[in-house]
Amino acid sequence: MREKTNRGARVPLFERLIDLEPAVSWEPQPLRTFDEAGLRASVRNAVSRILNSRSNLPDHLREYVRGTVLDFGIPDTTTYSPASETDRFALGDLIARSIALYEPRLRDVSIVIEPHATNPRALVAVLRASMLIDSRETAVSFPLTIDSAGADATPEEPPERINVRAQSAGK
Repeated sequence: MREKTNRGARVPLFERLIDLEPAVSWEPQPLRTFDEAGLRASVRNAVSRILNSRSNLPDHLREYVRGTVLDFGIPDTTTYSPASETDRFALGDLIARSIALYEPRLRDVSIVIEPHATNPRALVAVLRASMLIDSRETAVSFPLTIDSAGADATPEEPPERINVRAQSAGK
C-alpha cells in the first residue's frame, strides 16, 4: 500500500510561468508545490493583486459577469470616506467578498478596517481567514494598508489593537 505524503500546496499556473531566476537557462526542479511560507507569500501576493485591480463595470452589468476576469478586483473606492465608520464597514464587506470570490485558497474571509494613525486619507486593515495548509485548516491573517498609492498585504502579524467587529464575506 502506498503511503500518502504531503508535498505542500500546489502552485497556481500563473506563478509556475513566472521565471524567478531569468539568468538561469535551465531549472533543475520546476516549481510545483509551495511550503507553508511560500503558500502564505503566494496568497498575500494574490490578495494584493485583487486589492490593486479595479473593476470599472457599472453595477447593472456586474451581476452578469461576477466571478469572471471582467469583474476581477474591487470597484472604485474613492466614494468611501476613511473617517466614516459606516463607509469603512461597507468597504471591508466589499473587499472581503472580492477576496473570497477571487482567492479560492482562503475561506471564511473577514476584514476589519480602522483609520490610519497618522494619515487621515489612509486605512489599516486586517484580513482574517482560514486556509488549508499541510492538509489542515489553519487560521491566517494579513495586515493590509490602503492609501492613495494602492493597497498592500504585508507579511507582518496584525496589530492586536484591531480586533473590533469583523466584516465577513457571505454572512
